[in-house]
Amino acid sequence: VDVVVHAAYALYGVASREADLFATNVEGTLNVARAAAAAGATRFVYTSSSAVYGFHADNPWPVDEDWPIRASGHHFYGRHKAQTELLVRDALADGRTSAYVVRPCAIVGPHAAGGALSPVPGAAVRLARAGIVAAARAGLRPLAPAPPVPLQFVHEDDVAQALVRAAVGQGSPGTYNLAGEGVVDGSDVLRLLGVRELPMP
Repeated sequence: VDVVVHAAYALYGVASREADLFATNVEGTLNVARAAAAAGATRFVYTSSSAVYGFHADNPWPVDEDWPIRASGHHFYGRHKAQTELLVRDALADGRTSAYVVRPCAIVGPHAAGGALSPVPGAAVRLARAGIVAAARAGLRPLAPAPPVPLQFVHEDDVAQALVRAAVGQGSPGTYNLAGEGVVDGSDVLRLLGVRELPMP
């Protein structure tokens, strides 16, 4: 094995307990990193998340890779990603397997929701999509509160390109943030999605 690219992570589910997700995501990723090192892989590429920085008012803008990991305690996805990064770093500390850690922000693109929708039967997804399209054509749009902070996005093709570059060893081992230029206001996000904004204090 020359390179291991680890991009699997269990997402939120109705039946998922945090302990189960921790076992799958944090302990599972540690198992993969240890196996990569034991197999003599030269590179281990891990897909983390910008959520490791947490949602703190004193985070700088922009956040660079030198900013400390301090995931928000109430957001267990970010906390698990942060814990995983630390464990992977320790598991590969001897230096024989180089670690490339990529931290994308919100990923968008035609296939970006695939992982989240994978437990849902395809027929149900198609039916829901047809219902949403029909409602939109009739002028019915859902209401939602706007995100309270500006958001950043990165296209799925750019994330894939970053993973390929890491896999072939372009660039030094280390941590890389992945984000598009600029930010999108929360109200604009809803408008772009065709959702009406629900006014909230």
